[in-house]
Amino acid sequence: MLLVIICFLLIVFTLSYFIWWLIYRKLFKSKKKISKFLVFLGSIGLIMFYYTPYSFYLEPSY
Repeated sequence: MLLVIICFLLIVFTLSYFIWWLIYRKLFKSKKKISKFLVFLGSIGLIMFYYTPYSFYLEPSY
């Protein structure tokens, strides 16, 4: 079980880093290093997006 959690977190952090790398390098043409804090926030966002039911995004907000 611990191995599954470690692999999941590794995948999430790698995806988050790659997404921020695309934003920094491709969109803004910046050569700045990517902040570890931004990678951490992005990984939390990816985990929340992964565990939120799909129907939640389709419901009207009124």
